[in-house]
Amino acid sequence: MKIIQLAYAENDKFISGEPSFKGEFLYIMDIGGLLRNEPSLELYQKISPLIPLWIDSAPRRYEDVMDIVVAGASKVTIRREIFEDNLESLFKEIEIDFYEGVDIENCTRPIGKWKGRVVYVSEEPSFEEKEKLAFIASKFPTYVVLKERNLVDLEWMEGIGVEGVILHER
Repeated sequence: MKIIQLAYAENDKFISGEPSFKGEFLYIMDIGGLLRNEPSLELYQKISPLIPLWIDSAPRRYEDVMDIVVAGASKVTIRREIFEDNLESLFKEIEIDFYEGVDIENCTRPIGKWKGRVVYVSEEPSFEEKEKLAFIASKFPTYVVLKERNLVDLEWMEGIGVEGVILHER
């Protein structure tokens, strides 16, 4: 199972401390993008030569995704609930990996054309939520964003087939 470093960004700065820039990817959770649709595009441009970027900035429209890709993203997480445009045009016209971002309670809907699913876990999952996570991890590539490392046993997640864990190491 892969461990992917999580960094929080806002206003073209890291707000969670400087990441190590080591590993296969750097997953950036962009607070400015999430809250105000103002992703840290200059930051992406600056660091994309150092490490491949996986961006989660909650883009709302096709143009937002294009801006993120041009700024240096290798992978993008899309939250279907707030994406306003037709997803088909993304899958057809932009050749990078798109992952659907969902909360754990919504993680079992059909995968469609997504490369995989990113599941957000902010508190200890219930038995039912763990069952859902095990089900989807057995069906398609699943990555889990953990707010805290100890919310879910990492060995258990590896055992059910979770592809990777995205977490912030302080």
